[in-house]
Amino acid sequence: MDLPEGSGWHPIEGTFRAHQVPLASVKDNPEHLKILEAWMKSYKAEELFDENGKFIDELAALSP
Repeated sequence: MDLPEGSGWHPIEGTFRAHQVPLASVKDNPEHLKILEAWMKSYKAEELFDENGKFIDELAALSP
């Protein structure tokens, strides 16, 4: 996993941080919230899940 650019955090991949939100100060730091939001949107979840949050059938069918 890549870090959100501008986060100022240490590497995540392969560390204990891998399962944490890399910007813990999003509640208090509006700039970090913007960075986290852009980073999360970069995963384009709207292309992977339907309006109910279900993984789209077209992609699920690709799994063995």
